[in-house]
Amino acid sequence: MKKYILLIVFLFICFLPSPVLASENVDISKETEKIRKIQVILEKATNIINNMANKYVERENFRNIMEERIIDRIVPWGHDKVLGKRDIDTIVVHSIYDALGMNPYDVDGVMYELAIYDVSSHYLISRDGLIYRLVKDNDLAWHAGRSQLFDGRTSVNRFSIGIELLHHENDSANDFQYNALIDLIKYLQLDRRIKHITGHTDISLTTKTDPWNFDWIKFNTLFNK
Repeated sequence: MKKYILLIVFLFICFLPSPVLASENVDISKETEKIRKIQVILEKATNIINNMANKYVERENFRNIMEERIIDRIVPWGHDKVLGKRDIDTIVVHSIYDALGMNPYDVDGVMYELAIYDVSSHYLISRDGLIYRLVKDNDLAWHAGRSQLFDGRTSVNRFSIGIELLHHENDSANDFQYNALIDLIKYLQLDRRIKHITGHTDISLTTKTDPWNFDWIKFNTLFNK
């Protein structure tokens, strides 16, 4: 925003009517035209600054809403602590369910299973669209396994955030989960330049097949609204 204010000052100086002595032969029409141009420039600049301010307020309101919405359940397993700032440009979408308990959609059961295998994604989205944060964004979660992005980079955990959708492999994400996923990714984009959003199956060097039955056309349509 500072550059726009400086631009206004610069243009104001450029078009400022020159001081004249009473004895000088002044072209009033030219001076009036300069003043009119200044007014037009100031009006446009004011609109630009107001739009920027409104977008900033909307962005910060959305940030506050999401930070209140996210439920912290930070786990002690399945990740490495990162001291410096991690360069994150990729989101990896996963699917998971509780294969050991009676209810495949039980969040606590899924957490128990993650602990057994000593793995975790950064986030878990339940069937009712609740967002759980399991690992802090800057920490390196063990979610992608042996992996390679299409640009050739390997060990995708290093530069990605993993998001689990809670549903059975014979089922699919529901509308609550699609909407929560989109909101979460847009929240993560506030402070990061996310270049790639991909599925686990698309980067895995093993036999991973999730996110199961994920509708990428539906996701992209909703995401780009």
